[in-house]
Amino acid sequence: MTMTAAAWCLLLGIGFYTYWSIVHWAWTDIGVYAVTAPLIAFGFGLRFLALVDDSDSSLSEL
Repeated sequence: MTMTAAAWCLLLGIGFYTYWSIVHWAWTDIGVYAVTAPLIAFGFGLRFLALVDDSDSSLSEL
C-alpha cells in the first residue's frame, strides 16, 4: 500500500509540473514548485519507508 501511494505521489508531482509548465509556458513558477516539491518529497519518502518495512519484515522471518 505504501509503495502504491509513493508511486502516485511521484506521478502526480511530475505530471502536475509537466502539465502546468507546458500549458502556461511557465517553467520557473514558484507556485508550481510549492505543489510539486512536497508531492515528490512524499513520494520518495514513502518509497524508502516501504523499502525499510520490507527489509524489516524479511529480517524477522529469519
